[in-house]
Amino acid sequence: MGALAGALGADQPYTVCHELTLRLTLTNNKTYDFKLITAPTKTSTTTYRKKIIATRDMSQVFQQIIDLNHN
Repeated sequence: MGALAGALGADQPYTVCHELTLRLTLTNNKTYDFKLITAPTKTSTTTYRKKIIATRDMSQVFQQIIDLNHN
């Protein structure tokens, strides 16, 4: 069944993400890069979707830290 699904989707066009990096820049201009994708990854895959979710979650946590430090 898996081989059939792979064969049927082989001719379908797809998009590839070659790199996904979340960059955190601190107020002292120090930067930290969190590289989540470093190799070509199809955007239709579960791996890609998980990396996008991880990026969003990390961004939200960093924003919460910023908000706490401004209060």
